[in-house]
Amino acid sequence: MADPRIPTGEARQNLTEYRTKVQGDKNFLSNLESYKGGFDSWWRRHGYGQYGTNVLSGAWKLKKPGEFQFDEQKPGEFQFDVPKPKDFEFDTEQALQQINKRADALYSPQKAQIEALRKLSQAQYEEQRITTAEDFEKLLQKEEESLNRRGAFFSSGAMDKTSRILEQQGRTIGQLDIQNAANQAQMLAQQGLLSAKQAEYVQQQLTSAESGLYRRWRDKMADWRDERNFAYSKYRDTKQDYYQERNFAYSKYKDTKQDYYRERDWLVDVYRDQRDYQMRYYQWRKDYKQRKKSQEQSYKIQKGNLNLSRDRFEYQKSKDSARRSSGGGSSGGSSGGSSDFLWS
Repeated sequence: MADPRIPTGEARQNLTEYRTKVQGDKNFLSNLESYKGGFDSWWRRHGYGQYGTNVLSGAWKLKKPGEFQFDEQKPGEFQFDVPKPKDFEFDTEQALQQINKRADALYSPQKAQIEALRKLSQAQYEEQRITTAEDFEKLLQKEEESLNRRGAFFSSGAMDKTSRILEQQGRTIGQLDIQNAANQAQMLAQQGLLSAKQAEYVQQQLTSAESGLYRRWRDKMADWRDERNFAYSKYRDTKQDYYQERNFAYSKYKDTKQDYYRERDWLVDVYRDQRDYQMRYYQWRKDYKQRKKSQEQSYKIQKGNLNLSRDRFEYQKSKDSARRSSGGGSSGGSSGGSSDFLWS
């Protein structure tokens, strides 16, 4: 007969499953307690209290960044205080007055000198013409007196000589006239050339004065433009620096704001994980206690049944032993081997 202290069949399988489950629950509980202890230690180190109960208060204590502020003053509109040079103007009449004065001072003495020479030449010509005419008059008068002294016999020769004298007088005076006309024409030409040079000088000086004034005005305008462009370039650089610094500050502010929301959301998620962990932990403890109580009751019932079977076995064994003793024989082979099953 099998030893009733050794569970067999369904009872043995139930007991084995129970022991396995109890041991697994013990291991799980041990791991859970270890995890909980480490978690509590982490939160205590970070000052949030036991079991993360102050996580939400820590999240709400985070300082939320305010509205974006940038203290540097924005550059205003571009301003350039240096006045622009006036449009180019050239007073021709005033310039001509000054140039004509210089031209007169340069060419008038030369013209006066030529005019004086011309008048002197004219006077010399007139005086020489008169002197030549007087000389020829004296020569004719002398010939007439000689003719009168000689008589009529020599009158034909004297008349020929008189004719030659008159002819020579005409040629001499004609040459004087031609030479005087040539001298006068040459001097007038020199005066005309000086007048042309004076006009050319005036025109050149006028053009030079206008071009010089325009060149100075153009340089002045170029300097004004360069100065204005430099000022605008400096203003543009200042404006670009302002926007770059503002964008950098806004990027930094945006990162700070994102970090705030990220940390706050992380703390809220941690709180939710803590809350879910607590709920799962306490629900497991509740289920574990109920399951343990139910299994212990089942174990007690099965153990009671086994004890009852064992008592019956002992009773039957003692009864059989008494029968054998009274009958003088012994039954062959007892099956009451020792059990290695422990109930502790």
